[in-house]
Amino acid sequence: MSDNSSFVVQVSKVNQFTSDLKEAIDLYRSQKYDKLSGNFIKALEHFETTTYTKMDANLKLSINIFVKVFLYLFTKPDYVLSDFHGKKFLLLNPVISDLVAVSEIKTTDEYLEILAKQEDNLLKTLILYSARNKKKIPYELIYDTKSDYHSIWYSVFFLIYRTGVISKEIYVNVKEHLKYLEYYDERLFFYGGTVIYSGSTYWSEYVDKQIRTRINPSLKKRLQNRINIKNSANKKKIAIVTDNWRPTHAVYRSIYNSIKRLRDDYELTLLLLETQKQDSDLRLFKNVEKVQIDYLGHISGDLIENDFILVYYPAIGMNFESIYLSNLRIAPIQVTGYGHPISTFGAEIDYFIGGTDVELMEIAEENYSERLILLPGIGTAPMRPNYEIKNIKKSRNEFIINCSWNHRKFNYRLIQNLKEIVEKSKKRILFRFFIGSFENGSGFLPFKNDLISALGEANVEILHGTKTYDEYMALKEEGDISIDAHHYGGYTTVIESLYLRKPTVTFEGRKAYNRVPSQILRIIGLDELIATNEKAYIEIILKLIHNDEYRINLCKRIQNIDLERRIFDSDDHSKYFKKAIDFLIENHDRL
Repeated sequence: MSDNSSFVVQVSKVNQFTSDLKEAIDLYRSQKYDKLSGNFIKALEHFETTTYTKMDANLKLSINIFVKVFLYLFTKPDYVLSDFHGKKFLLLNPVISDLVAVSEIKTTDEYLEILAKQEDNLLKTLILYSARNKKKIPYELIYDTKSDYHSIWYSVFFLIYRTGVISKEIYVNVKEHLKYLEYYDERLFFYGGTVIYSGSTYWSEYVDKQIRTRINPSLKKRLQNRINIKNSANKKKIAIVTDNWRPTHAVYRSIYNSIKRLRDDYELTLLLLETQKQDSDLRLFKNVEKVQIDYLGHISGDLIENDFILVYYPAIGMNFESIYLSNLRIAPIQVTGYGHPISTFGAEIDYFIGGTDVELMEIAEENYSERLILLPGIGTAPMRPNYEIKNIKKSRNEFIINCSWNHRKFNYRLIQNLKEIVEKSKKRILFRFFIGSFENGSGFLPFKNDLISALGEANVEILHGTKTYDEYMALKEEGDISIDAHHYGGYTTVIESLYLRKPTVTFEGRKAYNRVPSQILRIIGLDELIATNEKAYIEIILKLIHNDEYRINLCKRIQNIDLERRIFDSDDHSKYFKKAIDFLIENHDRL
């Protein structure tokens, strides 16, 4: 077999598995451990980048054989890992955990027991130890080392958030893992810290501050020692930094009208990040520049010498480039807002633009490290969905509940609420989950299995991110109602549901990302659909399911609401947004 094909799944060739097995054993017996490690890593990388949505017989056989061969040889005491391969395996810890979870073996607990009886077993133990394990490894043993293995492991452990922390076991293990932050010291650093930076928002309403205040200082130190930015500010030049400036993206739709207003008096430059999609809308910008920055802090593009007076970040945290750049002083004034509505908690950002109707002023200092600038209203201007309502008739008998939630928003408490709804409902329920595209291919199948296990296969429909926007909206139009996720709520998804005239239930919390959706309901007089606790969330949804007369009358009320005037007329908001930017440019030095 060639290096490029070893262990890579070939679901059409079952006889390939025997050949793979023989090669692995031959490499092990001949002590060609580096070659064996390389083959294993190629296979794991294949699963990481390839999303399988169904477990057919060939795939099941492939995964079972690979997992059994890998774990059997990997835990042999004489199979020696080089430092190079060891770190690669460690970074693939989540993929190993995903594959084992969907195999016949289910967890690596048995193999951790084998390793526990061997000397010098820390690296292999960390490679196989994840939030899916019942066996517990004492943290004091993990951190009693001078290597950086523990820091890499501590970081990749959190990647479980990409598959949704649905099971109770994973939920409890992640909570335990987070507790170690209380004992944080110089031995622990956040390897590839942007994974934790972005993921922390989805784990808990409160842990992101804990984590980001630890990541930003190390990033600043690393970047500012390497990059010397020269700025000669021109008061008429503003830069917008994003990788999501396309009409189908939520960030674009939440801030487009506001940026458009700036064009009247400012020369706008779009700083495209490396991951920017090809379908970017460039109409508002006089200049478009591509910026590339890698994990080591090497930067290319025109940022090194620039003349921007202000840089606006619509969504810090949605990719590592935005996180890195937000820890640099690119321009004298640096601002962010509700595109990805969460504080950086300590990056080089001066102001956060929000809305008076959203923010709780008594906890503003708790929620933001930036200076909070409040605009009248909700602090953002919703765009009308680009979809023509088709008045689609239902093709299914179940009561369809739209759940337009990115897969990262799933969590144990939320799924337990849905489980209670299924148990108490007198009608057959279908939760239609619109989950977007999975970031890691290997995570989809365990995510799907956990969701079906919790809610029952008959109650679950998972729509992966392969639909066009028209197809997606048509499926939402077929739904009876929509419900928002908690603790991390939606924004454009709630707007879409109301545009389709669907009763939509929200869950209000203490952060902008779980308060904006509820404020949208208040604007149009639907306060009765806002929950502030789990009990109310479940009760409101059950009322909509069981009380047909109430639901039908509610739909009629929504039909009669002038959404154009009350939600989509964004002139006032964009006007206030521009006034805020004007004020900051004129008064930043004094402020």
